[in-house]
Amino acid sequence: MRAGTGREPGTVAVMWPFHRTRMASEWRNKGSLTRDLAAEHTALTLFARHQQTHDRRMHVPGNSPGTAVGMLARKAATDSEGKAATAALERRFGHLLTSADADELAMHLRSFAPLLNRAGVGLDYDLLSTALRTWDDPRRPHAAGRFRQRWDRDFHTTVTASS
Repeated sequence: MRAGTGREPGTVAVMWPFHRTRMASEWRNKGSLTRDLAAEHTALTLFARHQQTHDRRMHVPGNSPGTAVGMLARKAATDSEGKAATAALERRFGHLLTSADADELAMHLRSFAPLLNRAGVGLDYDLLSTALRTWDDPRRPHAAGRFRQRWDRDFHTTVTASS
């Protein structure tokens, strides 16, 4: 599935068995890409990059990006760089939260995949797929705001837990 990173959704044959989203033939024939397929493709490629080298599943239901990055920040606080590393993660997470559209959100999420992989911190990829699908959907103008609020709350709750 990692082969799909940076490739147009639906064009990577090795990924087809993993897709649950199906496109209507009239959309496919027009070369149109649905939000669902684009979001699913991005979530699958992120998962593949995140899962590599791990025996246990990196898909963890309920672990929002805020929770996952909060766990990274908590771990970083115990390392030698401590506060500086935590501040850097918080800054990067702030950039993720201010993503203007799903493409920018995906870009920021891709930068966290190797960090989550190294730390062995899981992420809810169903939630991620939903966020990517609705982030800049004009029919859901408040979706991004709701994700931002929840993920920010999750981040701060996780960072301060057991501190």
